Amino acid sequence: MNMKKAYLLFVLLLILPINLAENQTSDIQQKFLEAEDMISELSLNGFNIQRVNDTYKAATQIYEVQKKIKNENNRDYDLILKYLGEITELNDQAYKAKDEIEYVYLLYDDIKEKNPQINLSEASSLLADMEFEFENEVYDEAYDLAKQSYSKLIEIEGKQTALNLAYQATTKTIKSFIVNNWIIILIVFVAGGISFFIFKNRFIYYRTKHKINKLEIESKVLESLIAKAQKEYFEGGTISEATYRIRTKKFSELTRDINRQLPLLREELVKRKKEELEDHKSGKKKIKKTKGLFKKLEETKKRNKSLKERLFRKKKKVVKKKPKKKLVKKKVVKKKKPTKKKKK
Repeated sequence: MNMKKAYLLFVLLLILPINLAENQTSDIQQKFLEAEDMISELSLNGFNIQRVNDTYKAATQIYEVQKKIKNENNRDYDLILKYLGEITELNDQAYKAKDEIEYVYLLYDDIKEKNPQINLSEASSLLADMEFEFENEVYDEAYDLAKQSYSKLIEIEGKQTALNLAYQATTKTIKSFIVNNWIIILIVFVAGGISFFIFKNRFIYYRTKHKINKLEIESKVLESLIAKAQKEYFEGGTISEATYRIRTKKFSELTRDINRQLPLLREELVKRKKEELEDHKSGKKKIKKTKGLFKKLEETKKRNKSLKERLFRKKKKVVKKKPKKKLVKKKVVKKKKPTKKKKK
């Protein structure tokens, strides 16, 4: 009796691992089928499936290698299960992110419809990043950015409402201020326009120089980020291949854009420098001309002054020398004595 029990126990111990291995194989096959269904549904619903396809292929390759091991008990399905689990997780994240993005765009369109002139540039940059991450199947990042975009839109709408109220309250004050001080405002605008016209080249030169410095710093930062991503992927293995490809692609595009802008800005810088030097030279010439004119004016003033002084002196001399009256001798007419007639 004891021998029979021992024999049965031995047979069970031999059969049990085989059954477990067979069950595990069937579970893996079932998970593969589920993953295939998920990928096909994602594709039908308009999602990108490059990342999930890559993960599925990696799991399939490992499964094929494990199938070649004759002893089923020695097969290791842990990495396959990990990859298939990633596909399930990506599937859930995709639908969750899509729903959140739809809510964000509904709010965005509503705000734009109510107030077409509102500035949504801050939210637009977040929306662009959100779309980029969603298209590249980084759904967890896309979901977080959708949340941030929603909060930013609410914040912008609140600020705009407050600004509208403030505008309505201060419109009358501004109008009265303009009416009372229009002459001063006009002078300020004219002075500002003249100053801009005089210092235009210098202003553009320094602005272009600042842009070049900023782009050069950004280029160095992007190079360090690419190097960091390469180190994390090749040496550390802390990021996946998909994440590495997304990062390097984005950083490379930004670097190319910077390299395209820099030569144009440097050319603009040289052009403005030449114009500034020409303006400086022409300004010096104008100053010399004006100085020459002032000298001529002073010389003519001096000449006129000396002429006036001479004329004044001559007039004085003429006044002092009065003309002498000529003495006219009166002719004395002698009266002839009447001659006495002799008597005959």
